[in-house]
Amino acid sequence: MNSMKSYPLIEIIGRYGKLVIILPALIIFLPFLNHENISIKLRNQKAYLLMYALLILFSIAHVYNINELGNLVYNLLLFFYIFFFYLMIKILWGVNFKEQELKSLGNTKVTIIKTYRSALFLNLIFWFFLAFLTDQNFNDEGDFGGFFQSKIHFGLYTATGFLTCFYMRFNSLERDTSKFNLIQMITFMILAFYTSRNAMLIVILTPIYYFLVFKVKRILNALPLLISPVLIAYFDEIFLGVSTENLNSVSSGRIEIWSIALENIVENGIFTGSGIFNLNDIVLQKNIGTGNYYFDRIDFLYFHNSFIELLAGGGLALLLLFIWIVVDSWRYFSRIEKAIMCSVLIGGALESYLTQPFMLISSLFYFILLMSNSQMKITKVKTYT
Repeated sequence: MNSMKSYPLIEIIGRYGKLVIILPALIIFLPFLNHENISIKLRNQKAYLLMYALLILFSIAHVYNINELGNLVYNLLLFFYIFFFYLMIKILWGVNFKEQELKSLGNTKVTIIKTYRSALFLNLIFWFFLAFLTDQNFNDEGDFGGFFQSKIHFGLYTATGFLTCFYMRFNSLERDTSKFNLIQMITFMILAFYTSRNAMLIVILTPIYYFLVFKVKRILNALPLLISPVLIAYFDEIFLGVSTENLNSVSSGRIEIWSIALENIVENGIFTGSGIFNLNDIVLQKNIGTGNYYFDRIDFLYFHNSFIELLAGGGLALLLLFIWIVVDSWRYFSRIEKAIMCSVLIGGALESYLTQPFMLISSLFYFILLMSNSQMKITKVKTYT
């Protein structure tokens, strides 16, 4: 869950520990999949499987074309992370249904997010305490990065913590109005403002969407409110005619990265892909030494846009399938879930985390998406005498 770079062993555990836990857990979970009288499946199950099939197909084709494994293993493991989330939901919902029946799905959501909140806060306390004891440097290239030693990753950590506390405070099933939850929420919010702008944007957007935007019942009336926070945040760049160079600088080089990435995607064909993160290294190698300060100082290139990563990974069909699943699931989200999901999606347009389901903010996104996209069928009606 962390990446304290001063300690290689801790960094390795943080990077691969989740996988070491997930793979055995999948085997342990399998015997508990079948619940008496009920069956649980995803509404868009075929779309999920088609998305994964496209990724694997294009990943294998990429390996064949360049004769290197690249990120094939990573693309193969994507399925296991998503499947792990789904199995957890399926098992917990099935257990809760025996006691709570119609209320079981909502309570399952609350249980998972409450567990998330506890894990995040306990880790925050533990790793900060350890970092202070070992005299860690909290600055990442001059900016505060917390115990992650990276302001972007730590910012997403704090944003996820804020979202879980916000959910517990305002969800309609089990509202936690305690001072302890409020203290956690304020702590995560303050830390987010000391890290990346993306974390700050997510923290600001969520309350705006919850209290203002998604209170409006008609989507056409809500649309101006939906985009207004982004317009306000980038008013100078959008309305005052700032140059491309300045805009690129404000976006930390993202504008140029997106432009170059899209050029390569179109060149390769937008209907085909190369698997997640396989095109990235090709784009980087082509542009090292071109004078771009960003390309010349990194070992691996992220496109810093989840939707461009999806387009590069599986072509236009994969991107449209992802968007369709989210849109089709939207009617099943509660107001608090719409606020959180919309903020995470906007943040995902500035970072690549939605293609990395093992990241905490991404796993929160996929848990909410999968839970809202799941449906239960009662196969046998109980009789009472």
